[in-house]
Amino acid sequence: MKRVLVPLLISIALAFGVQATVASAAPQGSWLLPATELAPSGFGRQIAIDSRGVVTAGWFASGSAQLIERSIGGQVSPVDSVPISLYDYTDPRVVIAPDGTTAVAWVSPERQVKVAIREAQGSFGMPQEIGRVGLFDDNYARVQVAMADDGTTCATWVERDGGYNVMASMRSPGQGFEMPAKLFGSTEEIGDPQVAVGGDGTCLVAWSGYPSSKVRVMTKRPRDRFRGPEVLGDGSVPIVAAGKDGTTSVMWSQGEAAPSARISVRPHGGDFSKSTEVSPGPVNLQNIEVSEDGVTEALIVKQVDLDNSILQVRTGDQRGRFSRPARVTSMTEGINFPEVSVGPDGTVNVAWEVGYTNHDGVYSATKLPGQRFGPSVLLAAGFPWFPQVATGRNGKAAAIWGIGGFGKFEPTNVEIAVTEPDSAYCSRAKFRIRRFRAVSGLKGGRFRVELKSPGDVLIRNSGRIVPVKRHRETADSFTVSFKPTRKLVKRLRRRGHAKIKLRVIYKPGFGCSRRLKKRTVRFVTS
Repeated sequence: MKRVLVPLLISIALAFGVQATVASAAPQGSWLLPATELAPSGFGRQIAIDSRGVVTAGWFASGSAQLIERSIGGQVSPVDSVPISLYDYTDPRVVIAPDGTTAVAWVSPERQVKVAIREAQGSFGMPQEIGRVGLFDDNYARVQVAMADDGTTCATWVERDGGYNVMASMRSPGQGFEMPAKLFGSTEEIGDPQVAVGGDGTCLVAWSGYPSSKVRVMTKRPRDRFRGPEVLGDGSVPIVAAGKDGTTSVMWSQGEAAPSARISVRPHGGDFSKSTEVSPGPVNLQNIEVSEDGVTEALIVKQVDLDNSILQVRTGDQRGRFSRPARVTSMTEGINFPEVSVGPDGTVNVAWEVGYTNHDGVYSATKLPGQRFGPSVLLAAGFPWFPQVATGRNGKAAAIWGIGGFGKFEPTNVEIAVTEPDSAYCSRAKFRIRRFRAVSGLKGGRFRVELKSPGDVLIRNSGRIVPVKRHRETADSFTVSFKPTRKLVKRLRRRGHAKIKLRVIYKPGFGCSRRLKKRTVRFVTS
């Protein structure tokens, strides 16, 4: 269940685990705390990590959506923003793809549904009106938006015209939004529809009605039409997630007095599975995430009594079969609004808030592949609001939250924090050079660098060659092309041959020392 966002100030913590190859993940290190202040005010939150380890964080403040980027080295970019004008008490949304492409969606005072897009490493474009909410009702003045890794975006909202219409619009990368489509119309009350976009471009929209309490879904591929609706089961408050492989999962509550949690999973190109009860009632809160390879992580807050709950995760495959519950933390008091994120290597990060206790704050826990959850970590003490968490490659994590007073408009700070690499990372950070041989002719040559842990490679010499380009083949290898300088070309033409000593420098980052290898290149004329 999602709580309605209210104006507050945000604390941002960015947790960076160390990098490794796909085959051998580098575990996250410990958090470097306390957090560092970024900005004095804001509300709403979203965060993402790209394949390079650059973190993009977004929030709303001073009548605009604001974004910052934080590099691996810790440099924070200037704030990029887009002005927005909101109808009272409506909630804007910001969603960020792993490459930094960002969509901001909101409802204007004229009841227009608007979206502004910021392409990766670019700036915000002009907002586009994609629909209207119709007859105004504060409960139906919200828009939900989701984005795939490539920037494919899907937005959904409820339009009031005497009834309740579920609307949606989709956008392919680099293009504008399509004409809005009416997915479903009813005279019964419909809550906020939820949306997710898979890596294959499939848009999934789910909603429930009252009093019928049916969970319905519709799906759409780019340049296709929405298909459905399909009824997944009885229940309410659906939550959706989609993976890079196109796997989509829907989780919802069933029952009223002691609601249970149920999930249905649809693999890429397949059908939704028969729903599975992942937790009997009473379930207080729940969330869901799908990894790149289609693994579903279901996060559940199971109520024990009035003051205590158990936070647990169940892992499911593409056929909807789920493991036994895994306990996230030994804490039980005051747990609220958990968020879960799964990295490409299988690392699971969970963040949650604890409120109205003597240990209020934002907490996190991490489960490395094949292991149990580690100890709970207090990220920030104080009254918490809506933590979010993201997991990048090789266990990198980032979290964003609000923390401050009890009042709706009481200020706090925007903060940032990072983790240090695990102690064994630097010793594993190595590289090797492949395909290094004599070069015939004057056009230059190339060689391949393979990294045990991702990083950067520099070429140093006596000014006799010019590196042309570095082409990354995979996350842990790339080729370096180079050619002789004009001075060396003259020498080759005069002598017919020349030897150059190169220094290949590998920079693993994260405080690890540089690695150096020397090679000799022998140039000969054809």
